[in-house]
Amino acid sequence: MDNDQPRPVATDNSDFTLRLDEVALRYEQAGHPRTLRTLQRYCKSGHLDARKIQTKLGDMYLVTPHSIDRHLAQIAEVQVATDRVQPRPDATAVVPISREDSGETASATNDDQPRPVATPSRYVAQLERENDFLRQQVVVKDTQIADLLERGKETNTLIHRLQTMLAPLLKAPIDSGDQRAPASAEMRDAA
Repeated sequence: MDNDQPRPVATDNSDFTLRLDEVALRYEQAGHPRTLRTLQRYCKSGHLDARKIQTKLGDMYLVTPHSIDRHLAQIAEVQVATDRVQPRPDATAVVPISREDSGETASATNDDQPRPVATPSRYVAQLERENDFLRQQVVVKDTQIADLLERGKETNTLIHRLQTMLAPLLKAPIDSGDQRAPASAEMRDAA
């Protein structure tokens, strides 16, 4: 049978010679520093040819030098392909020069104009109008609440006086024989 796929490269255990701290040093020297955790992910995902071995302190990866060179070349290719215009360097600090040091006079030149005061936007103006309206409404509502409280006091006073006036009339009638007899006679006549 004809199989077009290349055979995997046979590697023996003697090719796996570099520990992750040594691998990190090689990445750093190549200008692409990586953390140990990132290198562990590279080993696990197959970016680096690695073997995981058991030690007394836990698992440890051993990596082939060839796979490091291959991966660094891939990183360089990707970087060249995606390289854009270099960003501008940071602005340098400007040391202010006092007028005495520069020899200038203290008089203002035609170029020296005061900065215009920022005008509030329409949105801010609308918010201020709404706030003024709401403040006025609070004053109106406070006045209305005060009037209602006053009316409540007046109502309580009037009800108290009315109860005082009606109290003698609302007392229970005294049971006496004279008052019952006519009531029963009236009932008989009505029947």
